[in-house]
Amino acid sequence: MRTLHIINKTGNPLVLCQRVLTEKDGILLIEDGVYLLAECAGTLTRLSQQHPIYALEADVNARGMTTNSIELASYPRFVTLVAEYDRAISWH
Repeated sequence: MRTLHIINKTGNPLVLCQRVLTEKDGILLIEDGVYLLAECAGTLTRLSQQHPIYALEADVNARGMTTNSIELASYPRFVTLVAEYDRAISWH
């Protein structure tokens, strides 16, 4: 079963999420979770080799963040992602 893991803050949620990731899962960073782009860049780069990783574009822009390797997702893309995966789990 494909799961979209939605992370909305830094720290422990990413650590916990990594423990249950399967090969078909994806990760979406929203709200303060986009700070992980800077705080855990190495981890996200490693994870992106096996899992699609997205960041909500509005939240990235609102916090003055940038990203080169993580796909930015608009709000409509967010909705599409939730529909594409079998289930979504929010980590907060």
